[in-house]
Amino acid sequence: MRLLPILMILACDTTIPDDPQDRIPLGSDSEADTDSDTDSDTDSDTDSDTDTDADGDSDADTDADTDADTDADSDADSDTDTDGDSDADTDSDSDLDLTYTDYREPGPFGVLSSASSLDAGDGCTLSYTLYAPEGTDPDVMVVLAHGFTRSQEFMAGWARHLASWGVAVATPDMCFMGLTNTDHPANGRTLANLGRALAHGRPVVVAGQSAGGLAATLAASEGDFDVLIALDPVDNSDLGKDAAPTIDIPTAALLAEPGSCNGSGNGEAMISPIAGRELYRMPGTTHCDFESPTNWGCTTFCDGTSSEAEQVNRAVSALITSFVLWHGASDTSAGAWWTPGHPANAIVEHLLNPL
Repeated sequence: MRLLPILMILACDTTIPDDPQDRIPLGSDSEADTDSDTDSDTDSDTDSDTDTDADGDSDADTDADTDADTDADSDADSDTDTDGDSDADTDSDSDLDLTYTDYREPGPFGVLSSASSLDAGDGCTLSYTLYAPEGTDPDVMVVLAHGFTRSQEFMAGWARHLASWGVAVATPDMCFMGLTNTDHPANGRTLANLGRALAHGRPVVVAGQSAGGLAATLAASEGDFDVLIALDPVDNSDLGKDAAPTIDIPTAALLAEPGSCNGSGNGEAMISPIAGRELYRMPGTTHCDFESPTNWGCTTFCDGTSSEAEQVNRAVSALITSFVLWHGASDTSAGAWWTPGHPANAIVEHLLNPL
């Protein structure tokens, strides 16, 4: 008997889940960074000032991060510098609002988490963790599904990040994602039922990674939802591809390079039929880059992670957060991250190949 399936099963439970009652304070020092970088000096930006950015590192203004500033500073700041560099954040079209919020960083809210469950139909009692921003009533609800043979713990990073920006997020343990009980249509139905149960009159975003992206696509095709986000989704028997033409809500999909764990990149064919979708491949990324966190169970069998995994994680955090706020909370300024030519988009555009 081959050992690979057994190893994969063992791998899926190696991350110890956080106490679901834990309170995870993420602080309130998220920089909106909305000033305009209108430096008047003309030096060539080779200074080695060590301004501490929101990452906590000390940039030397000569690093290789792609930023909207011409000084290649790894900050997303568009602040008025006094360090003598000649940033170019104001060189774009004068009709374009060049300010933006850096959604790569944690938001202003602390995050509370609690465990619950729902009789979601199909014989499924859906256990989930609800992440909520502290001290505010969330205007948007996100239901976020994990991938095949995985668990909600591998979506916890995305959930906490979104909640820190004022969004409620539920991460379920999908009932039909195992080696012996896979049922993709049932996953779609139960995810949809969770979204409906938690809506409470708010816009609902259905989202997922891998087979969870397929579940989210199938849920979106049932109606009742406002936004679809798919992280390296994987289709099965063209279920998602066949459902896609019926979806007419704002949709964003971020894809890894074709590999052994994403159906050789079949998410592209699945999402492409959705009208008006935002569909991008992130060069050099793997299936595991779209978990947060990931573990050896994914990296061992699914091509490891990107050589720039941390940068990719921050970019995905910004892109999914901005898309949720843009289309879920009607915050048009958040669309800057998806607008070519805007300084916010310039931070991530080198990581995105449009499809």
